Amino acid sequence: LLTFLIFSSFTIEQKKDIINTFILSSLVISILAISQYFLDFSHLFNYLKKYSINYSFGIKYTQIKRSFFPFITPNALAGFLILCIPFILEEKRFYLILFIISLALVLTQSIGAFISLLLGLIIYFYLKNKKFSLKIIKTLFFISLVIIVVFFIRHNILIESNTLLSFIRRLDYWKQTLSLIQKHPFIGWGLGNFDLISTRYSHNFLLQILAETGIIGLTSFLCFIIICLRYTYLNIKNSSDNILYLKLITANIIFLIHNLIDFTFFLPEVSFFWWAILGMGI
Repeated sequence: LLTFLIFSSFTIEQKKDIINTFILSSLVISILAISQYFLDFSHLFNYLKKYSINYSFGIKYTQIKRSFFPFITPNALAGFLILCIPFILEEKRFYLILFIISLALVLTQSIGAFISLLLGLIIYFYLKNKKFSLKIIKTLFFISLVIIVVFFIRHNILIESNTLLSFIRRLDYWKQTLSLIQKHPFIGWGLGNFDLISTRYSHNFLLQILAETGIIGLTSFLCFIIICLRYTYLNIKNSSDNILYLKLITANIIFLIHNLIDFTFFLPEVSFFWWAILGMGI
Protein backbone atom coordinates (compact mmCIF):
# COMPACT_ATOMS: atom_id res chain seq x y z
CA LEU A 1 0.00 0.00 0.00
CA LEU A 2 2.89 2.36 0.74
CA THR A 3 4.33 1.57 -2.71
CA PHE A 4 0.92 2.27 -4.24
CA LEU A 5 0.64 5.65 -2.48
CA ILE A 6 4.16 6.76 -3.40
CA PHE A 7 3.81 5.95 -7.09
CA SER A 8 0.36 7.52 -7.30
CA SER A 9 1.88 10.86 -6.25
CA PHE A 10 4.29 11.14 -9.20
CA THR A 11 3.83 13.48 -12.15
CA ILE A 12 3.31 12.25 -15.72
CA GLU A 13 6.95 12.83 -16.61
CA GLN A 14 8.14 10.98 -13.50
CA LYS A 15 5.86 8.08 -14.36
CA LYS A 16 7.36 7.90 -17.85
CA ASP A 17 10.88 7.86 -16.39
CA ILE A 18 9.90 5.04 -14.02
CA ILE A 19 8.41 3.03 -16.88
CA ASN A 20 11.58 3.48 -18.95
CA THR A 21 13.59 2.21 -15.98
CA PHE A 22 11.22 -0.76 -15.72
CA ILE A 23 11.75 -1.50 -19.43
CA LEU A 24 15.53 -1.34 -18.98
CA SER A 25 15.43 -3.72 -16.01
CA SER A 26 13.23 -6.11 -18.00
CA LEU A 27 15.77 -6.04 -20.83
CA VAL A 28 18.64 -6.92 -18.48
CA ILE A 29 16.62 -9.72 -16.88
CA SER A 30 15.66 -11.06 -20.33
CA ILE A 31 19.34 -11.20 -21.35
CA LEU A 32 20.11 -13.14 -18.16
CA ALA A 33 17.27 -15.58 -18.87
CA ILE A 34 18.39 -16.11 -22.48
CA SER A 35 22.00 -16.64 -21.42
CA GLN A 36 20.83 -19.26 -18.93
CA TYR A 37 19.05 -21.18 -21.68
CA PHE A 38 22.07 -21.28 -24.00
CA LEU A 39 24.95 -21.40 -21.51
CA ASP A 40 24.02 -22.44 -17.98
CA PHE A 41 21.66 -25.43 -17.99
CA SER A 42 24.27 -28.08 -18.81
CA HIS A 43 26.58 -26.68 -16.11
CA LEU A 44 23.75 -26.65 -13.56
CA PHE A 45 22.63 -30.19 -14.42
CA ASN A 46 26.22 -31.51 -14.16
CA TYR A 47 26.61 -29.76 -10.80
CA LEU A 48 23.48 -31.44 -9.40
CA LYS A 49 24.64 -34.80 -10.74
CA LYS A 50 28.25 -34.43 -9.55
CA TYR A 51 27.28 -33.75 -5.94
CA SER A 52 24.30 -36.19 -5.96
CA ILE A 53 21.83 -33.43 -5.12
CA ASN A 54 18.43 -35.11 -5.22
CA TYR A 55 16.38 -31.98 -5.89
CA SER A 56 13.61 -33.12 -8.24
CA PHE A 57 12.30 -29.59 -8.87
CA GLY A 58 15.73 -28.34 -9.97
CA ILE A 59 16.53 -31.46 -12.00
CA LYS A 60 13.23 -31.23 -13.87
CA TYR A 61 13.73 -27.63 -14.96
CA THR A 62 17.33 -28.22 -16.00
CA GLN A 63 16.26 -31.19 -18.13
CA ILE A 64 13.43 -29.46 -19.96
CA LYS A 65 15.39 -26.15 -20.14
CA ARG A 66 12.72 -23.73 -18.97
CA SER A 67 14.46 -20.43 -18.29
CA PHE A 68 13.83 -18.93 -14.86
CA PHE A 69 16.97 -16.96 -13.89
CA PRO A 70 17.06 -14.67 -11.94
CA PHE A 71 13.64 -15.67 -10.52
CA ILE A 72 12.72 -18.82 -8.61
CA THR A 73 10.46 -20.40 -11.26
CA PRO A 74 9.84 -19.98 -15.02
CA ASN A 75 6.29 -18.80 -14.31
CA ALA A 76 7.56 -16.08 -11.96
CA LEU A 77 9.96 -14.83 -14.64
CA ALA A 78 7.17 -14.91 -17.22
CA GLY A 79 4.85 -13.07 -14.83
CA PHE A 80 7.41 -10.28 -14.57
CA LEU A 81 8.04 -10.02 -18.32
CA ILE A 82 4.37 -9.84 -19.33
CA LEU A 83 4.01 -6.85 -16.99
CA CYS A 84 6.55 -4.98 -19.12
CA ILE A 85 5.37 -5.88 -22.63
CA PRO A 86 2.37 -3.48 -22.74
CA PHE A 87 4.73 -0.51 -22.28
CA ILE A 88 6.77 -1.33 -25.39
CA LEU A 89 3.84 -2.09 -27.70
CA GLU A 90 3.78 -0.07 -30.93
CA GLU A 91 6.97 1.79 -29.95
CA LYS A 92 9.42 1.60 -32.87
CA ARG A 93 12.35 2.61 -30.68
CA PHE A 94 11.69 -0.46 -28.51
CA TYR A 95 11.30 -3.09 -31.26
CA LEU A 96 14.66 -4.74 -30.49
CA ILE A 97 13.88 -4.72 -26.77
CA LEU A 98 10.45 -6.23 -27.51
CA PHE A 99 12.12 -9.03 -29.48
CA ILE A 100 14.59 -9.83 -26.67
CA ILE A 101 11.91 -9.79 -23.96
CA SER A 102 9.58 -11.90 -26.14
CA LEU A 103 12.35 -14.44 -26.73
CA ALA A 104 12.98 -14.70 -22.98
CA LEU A 105 9.23 -15.14 -22.45
CA VAL A 106 9.10 -17.97 -25.00
CA LEU A 107 12.02 -19.70 -23.26
CA THR A 108 10.03 -19.79 -20.00
CA GLN A 109 7.46 -21.99 -21.79
CA SER A 110 4.78 -20.55 -19.50
CA ILE A 111 1.38 -21.25 -21.03
CA GLY A 112 -0.47 -19.27 -18.37
CA ALA A 113 1.62 -16.17 -19.05
CA PHE A 114 1.00 -16.42 -22.80
CA ILE A 115 -2.76 -16.75 -22.32
CA SER A 116 -2.81 -13.80 -19.89
CA LEU A 117 -0.82 -11.68 -22.34
CA LEU A 118 -3.12 -12.62 -25.21
CA LEU A 119 -6.26 -11.65 -23.27
CA GLY A 120 -4.61 -8.41 -22.15
CA LEU A 121 -3.68 -7.49 -25.73
CA ILE A 122 -7.27 -8.09 -26.85
CA ILE A 123 -8.42 -5.60 -24.22
CA TYR A 124 -5.63 -3.15 -25.17
CA PHE A 125 -6.51 -3.06 -28.87
CA TYR A 126 -10.23 -2.92 -28.16
CA LEU A 127 -9.93 0.05 -25.80
CA LYS A 128 -7.62 1.80 -28.25
CA ASN A 129 -9.51 1.25 -31.50
CA LYS A 130 -12.94 0.00 -30.44
CA LYS A 131 -12.59 -2.43 -33.36
CA PHE A 132 -10.24 -5.11 -34.62
CA SER A 133 -8.15 -4.44 -37.72
CA LEU A 134 -6.35 -7.01 -39.87
CA LYS A 135 -3.06 -6.04 -38.22
CA ILE A 136 -4.49 -6.80 -34.77
CA ILE A 137 -5.89 -10.14 -35.92
CA LYS A 138 -2.48 -11.11 -37.39
CA THR A 139 -0.71 -10.17 -34.14
CA LEU A 140 -3.09 -12.18 -31.97
CA PHE A 141 -2.92 -15.10 -34.39
CA PHE A 142 0.89 -15.10 -34.11
CA ILE A 143 0.73 -15.10 -30.30
CA SER A 144 -1.81 -17.95 -30.39
CA LEU A 145 0.52 -19.90 -32.68
CA VAL A 146 3.39 -19.44 -30.23
CA ILE A 147 1.19 -20.73 -27.40
CA ILE A 148 0.32 -23.85 -29.42
CA VAL A 149 3.99 -24.50 -30.30
CA VAL A 150 5.07 -24.10 -26.67
CA PHE A 151 2.27 -26.42 -25.56
CA PHE A 152 3.45 -29.21 -27.86
CA ILE A 153 7.10 -28.67 -26.88
CA ARG A 154 6.22 -29.06 -23.21
CA HIS A 155 3.88 -31.97 -23.88
CA ASN A 156 6.53 -34.02 -25.65
CA ILE A 157 9.71 -33.23 -23.69
CA LEU A 158 8.90 -34.68 -20.29
CA ILE A 159 5.77 -36.14 -18.71
CA GLU A 160 6.29 -34.12 -15.50
CA SER A 161 6.03 -30.90 -17.49
CA ASN A 162 2.78 -31.88 -19.18
CA THR A 163 0.49 -28.85 -19.21
CA LEU A 164 -2.54 -31.03 -18.46
CA LEU A 165 -0.89 -32.41 -15.32
CA SER A 166 0.02 -28.89 -14.25
CA PHE A 167 -3.61 -27.83 -14.61
CA ILE A 168 -4.80 -30.88 -12.65
CA ARG A 169 -2.44 -29.94 -9.80
CA ARG A 170 -3.92 -26.45 -9.76
CA LEU A 171 -7.43 -27.89 -9.55
CA ASP A 172 -6.28 -29.89 -6.53
CA TYR A 173 -4.82 -26.73 -4.92
CA TRP A 174 -8.11 -24.89 -5.48
CA LYS A 175 -10.07 -27.79 -3.99
CA GLN A 176 -7.87 -27.81 -0.87
CA THR A 177 -8.18 -24.02 -0.59
CA LEU A 178 -11.97 -24.19 -0.75
CA SER A 179 -11.96 -26.70 2.11
CA LEU A 180 -9.97 -24.20 4.20
CA ILE A 181 -12.34 -21.38 3.27
CA GLN A 182 -15.35 -23.38 4.43
CA LYS A 183 -13.92 -23.55 7.97
CA HIS A 184 -13.44 -19.77 8.35
CA PRO A 185 -15.45 -18.08 5.59
CA PHE A 186 -15.88 -14.60 7.10
CA ILE A 187 -12.53 -13.58 8.62
CA GLY A 188 -10.23 -16.26 7.18
CA TRP A 189 -7.15 -17.84 8.71
CA GLY A 190 -5.10 -14.64 8.92
CA LEU A 191 -2.55 -13.07 6.59
CA GLY A 192 0.41 -15.38 5.94
CA ASN A 193 -1.28 -18.40 7.53
CA PHE A 194 -2.18 -20.09 4.25
CA ASP A 195 -0.37 -23.41 3.86
CA LEU A 196 -1.32 -26.55 1.92
CA ILE A 197 0.31 -29.97 2.08
CA SER A 198 2.46 -29.51 -1.03
CA THR A 199 2.51 -25.75 -1.57
CA ARG A 200 2.23 -22.37 0.17
CA TYR A 201 0.24 -20.90 -2.71
CA SER A 202 -3.24 -21.59 -3.98
CA HIS A 203 -2.27 -20.56 -7.55
CA ASN A 204 -5.31 -18.28 -7.52
CA PHE A 205 -4.84 -15.01 -5.67
CA LEU A 206 -8.58 -14.45 -5.10
CA LEU A 207 -8.98 -17.85 -3.43
CA GLN A 208 -5.87 -17.32 -1.31
CA ILE A 209 -6.96 -13.84 -0.21
CA LEU A 210 -10.38 -15.28 0.62
CA ALA A 211 -8.75 -18.08 2.64
CA GLU A 212 -6.50 -15.65 4.54
CA THR A 213 -8.85 -12.68 5.08
CA GLY A 214 -12.32 -14.13 4.53
CA ILE A 215 -15.25 -12.61 2.68
CA ILE A 216 -14.71 -9.27 4.43
CA GLY A 217 -11.09 -9.01 3.28
CA LEU A 218 -11.73 -10.19 -0.29
CA THR A 219 -14.66 -7.81 -0.74
CA SER A 220 -12.56 -4.88 0.49
CA PHE A 221 -9.70 -5.82 -1.83
CA LEU A 222 -11.95 -6.19 -4.88
CA CYS A 223 -13.58 -2.81 -4.20
CA PHE A 224 -10.12 -1.25 -3.96
CA ILE A 225 -9.00 -2.79 -7.28
CA ILE A 226 -12.20 -1.81 -9.09
CA ILE A 227 -11.93 1.79 -7.89
CA CYS A 228 -8.27 2.00 -9.00
CA LEU A 229 -9.00 0.56 -12.44
CA ARG A 230 -11.98 2.87 -12.82
CA TYR A 231 -9.77 5.92 -12.17
CA THR A 232 -7.20 4.62 -14.67
CA TYR A 233 -9.95 4.09 -17.26
CA LEU A 234 -11.22 7.64 -16.71
CA ASN A 235 -7.67 8.88 -17.28
CA ILE A 236 -7.66 7.07 -20.64
CA LYS A 237 -10.71 9.09 -21.66
CA ASN A 238 -9.74 12.44 -20.13
CA SER A 239 -5.94 12.68 -20.07
CA SER A 240 -3.77 14.02 -22.88
CA ASP A 241 -1.46 11.06 -22.16
CA ASN A 242 -4.23 8.53 -22.70
CA ILE A 243 -1.89 5.94 -24.29
CA LEU A 244 0.17 5.87 -21.08
CA TYR A 245 -2.91 5.09 -19.00
CA LEU A 246 -4.11 2.57 -21.58
CA LYS A 247 -0.84 0.68 -21.18
CA LEU A 248 -1.06 0.92 -17.38
CA ILE A 249 -4.55 -0.57 -17.28
CA THR A 250 -3.48 -3.31 -19.72
CA ALA A 251 -0.52 -4.28 -17.52
CA ASN A 252 -2.84 -4.35 -14.50
CA ILE A 253 -5.33 -6.63 -16.23
CA ILE A 254 -2.61 -8.98 -17.51
CA PHE A 255 -1.21 -9.33 -13.98
CA LEU A 256 -4.63 -10.02 -12.46
CA ILE A 257 -5.54 -12.60 -15.12
CA HIS A 258 -2.20 -14.38 -14.69
CA ASN A 259 -2.71 -14.59 -10.93
CA LEU A 260 -5.95 -16.48 -11.38
CA ILE A 261 -3.71 -19.46 -12.21
CA ASP A 262 -0.39 -18.50 -10.60
CA PHE A 263 1.08 -16.81 -7.51
CA THR A 264 3.27 -13.83 -8.52
CA PHE A 265 0.88 -11.66 -6.49
CA PHE A 266 2.63 -13.07 -3.41
CA LEU A 267 6.19 -12.64 -4.74
CA PRO A 268 7.51 -9.14 -3.85
CA GLU A 269 10.03 -9.19 -6.72
CA VAL A 270 7.04 -9.18 -9.12
CA SER A 271 4.15 -7.72 -7.13
CA PHE A 272 6.18 -4.61 -6.21
CA PHE A 273 6.02 -3.56 -9.86
CA TRP A 274 2.31 -4.30 -10.01
CA TRP A 275 1.58 -2.10 -6.97
CA ALA A 276 3.69 0.62 -8.63
CA ILE A 277 1.77 0.26 -11.90
CA LEU A 278 -1.54 0.30 -10.06
CA GLY A 279 -0.50 3.52 -8.27
CA MET A 280 0.67 5.22 -11.46
CA GLY A 281 -2.77 4.73 -12.98
CA ILE A 282 -4.32 7.09 -10.44
